[in-house]
Amino acid sequence: MELSKTSLGISFGDDRVDLVCLRHAWGKTIMVDSTSIPFTYGMEAELFTKGVAAFIGANRLGAVEPNVAIRRKDVVLLTTDLPVPVEDNLREVLGYELDKYTPFSRDTAIFGFSNLGRTKDGSRVRVLLAAIDKERFNYYLDILSGAGLSPQSVEISSAALARTLPHGKGSGVDAVFYSGADTCELLLARAGKVEYSKALARADLSAEAVLKEYQKALASAVEHGGGEMERVVVCGDEGFSRDLLTYLSEGIGKEAVEVVEIKGLDTAGGGDASSRRVALGCAIRGISGEIPTTDFLSPKVREAPGAPRAAAVAVVLLALTALMWTGELAVRISKEKSALQRIDMEIAGLKGTVAEAEDIRGETMLVEGSLQQMEGFVAGKGAFLQVLGELTDVIPDDSYLTMLKYHDDEIEMLGRSTSAVTLLSLLDASPMFEDVRFSATMTRKNARTAARAGNKAATKDRATEEFRIKATVVRKQ
Repeated sequence: MELSKTSLGISFGDDRVDLVCLRHAWGKTIMVDSTSIPFTYGMEAELFTKGVAAFIGANRLGAVEPNVAIRRKDVVLLTTDLPVPVEDNLREVLGYELDKYTPFSRDTAIFGFSNLGRTKDGSRVRVLLAAIDKERFNYYLDILSGAGLSPQSVEISSAALARTLPHGKGSGVDAVFYSGADTCELLLARAGKVEYSKALARADLSAEAVLKEYQKALASAVEHGGGEMERVVVCGDEGFSRDLLTYLSEGIGKEAVEVVEIKGLDTAGGGDASSRRVALGCAIRGISGEIPTTDFLSPKVREAPGAPRAAAVAVVLLALTALMWTGELAVRISKEKSALQRIDMEIAGLKGTVAEAEDIRGETMLVEGSLQQMEGFVAGKGAFLQVLGELTDVIPDDSYLTMLKYHDDEIEMLGRSTSAVTLLSLLDASPMFEDVRFSATMTRKNARTAARAGNKAATKDRATEEFRIKATVVRKQ
C-alpha cells in the first residue's frame, strides 16, 4: 500500500447514488467525506453530473479513477461447477457458454467471475458468475463518462459490501443479511469474498422468509464443500428489528450480530459510514489495491519498471539466435504445421459427432417435456388457477405474458418486460414459487418494431426484453 493515497467509491442504488472519499496517510485510513445524490435508473445525467462535480471539486479528486458498484438486482449471479481442465481458460469457456448459465449471450451481456477454488473431492472448479445486460451496463458507463469519470473497476454491490465486514477468527463462512431501503440480500462470505447471494424483496420480508433462505444458502455451502458456518452478521442502510435478530438467532442456533462500525477506519467528519457501506467498500478497494470480485471491466495490464529495456534485450538475443539456427527452425516449423493440420482435422470430426449427440438429446428432452406437461395438466387444474392468481398479483404493468405452461408443479412462461431481471426477482420473492430461473437467452426488441407488429403493450417503453422463465410451484401443506 502506498504511503499516501486517495480513493473514490461510487455505489448506484434504487433511489440514490452514494459517494465516499477515503484518504490513507501515515498508516491510517480516514473517511474524508461522503454524500448521496438522488438517482433513478434511466434518468438524465444532468443532476448526477452536477452532484458528482461538486463532490469531486470539494475533495480535489479530479485525477482519481473511481471504483464503482452497481445494483445487485441488475445482475444475474450464480455459482456453478466446471471441469478442472478448463481452470486456466475460465473467461473463454464462460464467454462461449454464457447462454447455458444465464439469459444472455456473449454478444448481449457483460460478465465477470471469481474462481472460488476446487470442490471437496477436487474434481471440479467452483465459479461465481455475474452477468448484466450490455445495454444496462453501458448506461452506467455513459453516465459516469458524462461526469468525466473513468472507473477503475465495476463490481456488484454484494462484493463491495462484503469488503467492509470484519473477518471471523476461523476459516468458516459468514452468513450476511443486508437490509436496504427497497431490497434486502442474504449472502455467504469467506474472508471478505462473496460465495453465494440471494436478493430478497423488502416488502415481503419476514423472519420465516429469511430463515428459509438461510437454510438454502447453508445447503449450497455444504454442497460446494464449504466450511462450518462461523457467524451470522446483520448490517445495512435500514436497521433490523430486535425481534427479528432474536428469531434468527434461535432458528439458526447462532447469535445474529448487528455490525455498524467499520474496523480500522476513522470516520470522523466523513458522514454516516454504516448507511453507505457499499460505496465505502468500493473506496476501500481503491486504497488496498485488492482485485475486485466479479469485476465487469477487463483487467488493466501495467508494464513493470524496466520491462521495456528487458524486452528489447530479449528481442536482440532472439534475433541473433534465429540467424544462427535458421535452417533447423525452418524444419521444425514445417513439422509443427503438419501436426497442427492433423489435429485440426481430428477436432473437426469430433465436432460433428458432438453436434449429432446434442441434437438427439434435445429431441429427447422435448418429447419428455411434452409428456410431463400433459400429465401435469390433468392432475393440477386447481393448482393452475392459484398460479394464475399469483402471477396476476406479482407481474408488474410493464410486463406481460404471451405463453404460460404448467406441468408437474413447474411453470414456464414466455413474454416481454422492460427489465426481465427485475421480473425474475419479483417472482423469486413470491412464496408460491421457488427455483426461479431463466430457461432461454433474452432478446431485445425496440419500440418501433413492436408498434409495427401492433403490440401496444411493448410500445410503452423504448425497448422491451423477451424472456422465458421457469419456476417450481410450492404447494401449500
